[in-house]
Amino acid sequence: MDYIRLESGDFSVGKALTSAVYDGQGKLLLCKGYIIKSTAQMTSLLERGMYRANNDTPKQKQAPLAPTKESPFMVMKGITYQLPIIFKALIEAKPDAHVKLKTLTSKIQVLCETDSDAMLAAIHLCHDCDYTVYHPLHQAILCEVIGAGMGLPVEERSSILLAALTSNIAIIELQEELHSQESPLTVEQEKLIKHHPQHGHAILKAAGIKDEVWLEAVLQHHENAHGDGYPQAMAGDKITKAAAFLAVTDRYTAMVSSRKYRKPLSAKQALQEFFMQRNGGFHEELAVRCIKEMGIYPPGSFVRLESGETAVVTRRNKDEGIWPIVSSFVSPRGGLYVNPFKRDCATNEGTIKESCVYDEYDKLNLNIFWEYC
Repeated sequence: MDYIRLESGDFSVGKALTSAVYDGQGKLLLCKGYIIKSTAQMTSLLERGMYRANNDTPKQKQAPLAPTKESPFMVMKGITYQLPIIFKALIEAKPDAHVKLKTLTSKIQVLCETDSDAMLAAIHLCHDCDYTVYHPLHQAILCEVIGAGMGLPVEERSSILLAALTSNIAIIELQEELHSQESPLTVEQEKLIKHHPQHGHAILKAAGIKDEVWLEAVLQHHENAHGDGYPQAMAGDKITKAAAFLAVTDRYTAMVSSRKYRKPLSAKQALQEFFMQRNGGFHEELAVRCIKEMGIYPPGSFVRLESGETAVVTRRNKDEGIWPIVSSFVSPRGGLYVNPFKRDCATNEGTIKESCVYDEYDKLNLNIFWEYC
């Protein structure tokens, strides 16, 4: 593929890139939609060399491309930059906002189909943007993995994902505030929370949304199977399946996310608590399906091996039951390996001793562990 070098006039600080950007070797640097945040960042990138694909090159003159694997983590990063822009457009009832969101939904579905293990890992490991962005994105991923595992049609899953991404659109600012708040809710905050399903429903209708599965899921996503939810105190079969998806996935993804006042639960702790609560107002079939899809050792969780090594779970080993594939990256003496070692936990080389926590997970290069380098 031919590439064209970008100059300073081809992009601006604070504006979304109109195309993907590559380095001089053709390696993806920034996804389409990424926003350059400062002049210093722009200068650094220009000095390194930035290129875009020459889409005007005739196809018959293009050299055959070598097989490549696009990093789902890089694509996800691009989505996190686009979501706040789309949320704002929906709130302002911009006519094309829901179309852009549907495009992102399709991209999430493709990523989950291509590498569901990496996407599940992202739920546990990718928390490097605002909570109001990564939480709905993680919720959508889990909805897609569960829905695909149940064999739901693509169109139905798409509606559920759209609802997951927008269920809290009426309280984005409040939700970000509450993420770091340690004091009890104020009366005004409680009022906003209790009414946000109706407000979110109204925002989406005003934005031109006519998908009833999407709209009803947003309206009902805090209803409870026992009838003690809100805003309508609905119960049992009166709650739509899509809304039940949102309730289950919201609970799990919240458990494995940190707050200012607490660390995230480990995947093992979250699944144990989730199992205990599976019939406590949740849709039990979906709760059990969530646990089944995650497995005992979900991708993105950490384990200590009998060898003394610390490893991150990278793949569910469907051929060997509960025992996953892991990558060891901390030696028995506590030093970091230069390169991780893949271990099959169904064999003696990777026997798991226990689940564990690794607090500096945000410093790991996930592309290396999931072999996207």
